[in-house]
Parts: sequence; C-alpha cells; structure tokens
Amino acid sequence: QFLVSFLSTETTTPQPPHVDFPWEFLEEHENNVDIGFFPLTKDGMFLQVWSRIDDRSVENIEGEVIYIPYGKLLTLPSGTIHGGGFRSTTNPSDHGNLRAHLYISRNKESLPNFQ
Repeated sequence: QFLVSFLSTETTTPQPPHVDFPWEFLEEHENNVDIGFFPLTKDGMFLQVWSRIDDRSVENIEGEVIYIPYGKLLTLPSGTIHGGGFRSTTNPSDHGNLRAHLYISRNKESLPNFQ
C-alpha cells in the first residue's frame, strides 16, 4: 500500500523539523513503513533531515540538506525527522521544489491517516 502527495514551494521558507505520523504509530510500526521523495522537474529537489537524538537536553541540532536529482527516489524510515520548503528554480514565476512525497507500506502494513 502507498499514498502520495504532490508539493511545491512558492517561497523559501523551510518547514520545521517533523515526522509525518503520530509518534504512537511510529513506536509500533516504524520498521514497516517508509517515506519517499522524488522531484517532478529537472531542477531536482531539496530535503532537510535531522538525526534522531532522543535526548531532550539537546537543544540545537543541525539538519543536513540533501539534493535529490531528477529521476532519483530517496526513501527513508518513517521515523526520519525531515522538512522541505526550499525553492529549486531560478524562475520567479515558477513554484520551486515541485516534488512527490510518498508514504510506503511494507509487509502489508496498513497506513494511518498522515498529518
């Protein structure tokens, strides 16, 4: 089973770090569900990911910006903390970072409603 959403970015305003499923779901099903991203234009796309540090005393964690070229698919475990929102076009009249965001079930896992 899979779900897909299509996204674009009008202005460069990075999304805050987030996961797409409730933590309660991830605690039980994280190993059976992945998220995926692929660009829909030749400009490619950008995604920022953060390390999972389950230590509430850590206040500032730098995210890593990943470029995904056109024609490539990036899949990550569903518990990956991530954010998009980066423009990937130089044409001001175009929406940038046009991308598909996938929610992928493995082992016939049912997908919940995502956030």
